[in-house]
Amino acid sequence: MKTNKKGFTIVELVIVIAVIAILAAVLIPTFSSITNSARQSAAQQQAKAGLDSILALTSGSLPDGTLFAISSNDDHTVSYEFQYTGNSLKAVDATSVPEKYATGVYAIYVSAECWVKADGGSAEDTAKAAAAKAATEALIESSLKTADGYTNVSDVTLSAAKVTGKDYFTLTLSNGPATADEFRVYYTTDIQSTQVVYIGID
Repeated sequence: MKTNKKGFTIVELVIVIAVIAILAAVLIPTFSSITNSARQSAAQQQAKAGLDSILALTSGSLPDGTLFAISSNDDHTVSYEFQYTGNSLKAVDATSVPEKYATGVYAIYVSAECWVKADGGSAEDTAKAAAAKAATEALIESSLKTADGYTNVSDVTLSAAKVTGKDYFTLTLSNGPATADEFRVYYTTDIQSTQVVYIGID
């Protein structure tokens, strides 16, 4: 018994392709918007967790203007920033906060993952610490470059040794040919290497 097999006509194929194209044009921006909203929401949750941790370390007090820089990409560059003002976190444009680091920063908090005891860590721990340190340095460099006061920042390197008798490291940055600012860098196990907190911004 012979059966006739009929394929799609060119008109039918064109119609199907056109419908798919229309659906893609409508849905792709929607999916992109949902993805961006989800990333910002996750970053805000991370900033909120960081805020709670820093408040616990600073006796429940932080100056208005404290900034939480968050990275959500593989380059470890700043993706979102949230400013602590009036006892709440508000999203701010990571590229439009003028002179935000030029004056008033007295402390930077980073993840304790950046350091590991030379005599107490395995090779795997050491590798993880090096990766966390590199990610944090990239995030600091990226976030400082968005500030007018530090347009020439490059190759940020966190010190490997604490200040003698103190509980902090130092980070010295130049904001001009003849001037340099020194920051105190503290660390805590309660924030991730995808977050840096800048405290005390005027």
